[in-house]
Amino acid sequence: MARFNRANLGSTMQAAAQASQGDSEPRFVFATGVGYSIKMEPPPFHQDYYVAKFNPIQNTTTYELVEYDLRTNEQTITQI
Repeated sequence: MARFNRANLGSTMQAAAQASQGDSEPRFVFATGVGYSIKMEPPPFHQDYYVAKFNPIQNTTTYELVEYDLRTNEQTITQI
């Protein structure tokens, strides 16, 4: 399990993208009590998070924001 704690979201997303390029597996970035963390699996249910995915065929990294609405129990995914 990869772990990275940083208070700055921008630098955390860059580290997640670099880690994803190494093995083409998605990285999940989410807030913790000490900043942001990068892991190989999504955070606990109902927590908003970002996903960094590397596509080796196109040689590009895509980013998504996954948000939960606790009132409706719906998930929204936005490419950023």
